[in-house]
Amino acid sequence: MSYLPRYYIMTSGPKSRAEASAMSARGRTMLRWALALVIAGVFLTVVGGNIVSRAHAAKNIPPIAEPMYLSAYASVITGRAGDAVRPLRHLASVDPTLADVQNALALAIFTATPGRHRLAFSHAGRAVALAPDVPQFVVTYVLTDRRNWRLESDGTARLTRTAVRKLRAAASKLVKLRSNARALGALLATVEETGEDAEFPFVLHGYAQLVANPRLAFTRPSERSFASAQQAIAKAVNRRSLENQPASRAVESAGDETMRVGSVKRATEYVD
Repeated sequence: MSYLPRYYIMTSGPKSRAEASAMSARGRTMLRWALALVIAGVFLTVVGGNIVSRAHAAKNIPPIAEPMYLSAYASVITGRAGDAVRPLRHLASVDPTLADVQNALALAIFTATPGRHRLAFSHAGRAVALAPDVPQFVVTYVLTDRRNWRLESDGTARLTRTAVRKLRAAASKLVKLRSNARALGALLATVEETGEDAEFPFVLHGYAQLVANPRLAFTRPSERSFASAQQAIAKAVNRRSLENQPASRAVESAGDETMRVGSVKRATEYVD
């Protein structure tokens, strides 16, 4: 009976060799089905567990939208505008409708890479299109549009009449605000008409100071905006999870800049 499946040895033996052979065949078939079911069960447990784990990770990712923005701001105020580009680009990619982020990204790119005016201008244009009444966005838009100004050797910038009209309208709103916004309005007040150049008849004496302090044109996103960005990040993580990418990696990718926030305070100087 050594040729019989082991579980048959524990029961009463077959009455004939043919019966034993038939029982052995049925036993092998049942064994194969049993193994298949076990393997399928293990597979479903592992894959299902991963899906549930990823879904759980996507649903319960830590709040990283606001820390990412704060990280970018911290980089800008410490003279590392180049480091601000990455977290802002993450935020802009997951939610292109955040005007504050588009404006901040334009400022970071313009300050960190002066030769990339066109890219900075494209983000500034999106910010103005989303919120045309925000004066800081108008300033960034004019600042990044090379058609509006010409840089002089002494660090001043010559401006077109159209640019000055926009900047003065923005300044009239900024001086009524506080902190950074008011300081930005004061810099714009340094515009003077010289008449020396028909195409660029105005000079902005505070141009160098403005470029050295892009934080003055930063704005503070509302809590609703941060919530919207956080929701967009969660959706992005979930989408990557469904594409069989580890959710933890997706979260890492989205928030890899946030750890630098450290002691950055949500002070009133942050934005107006």
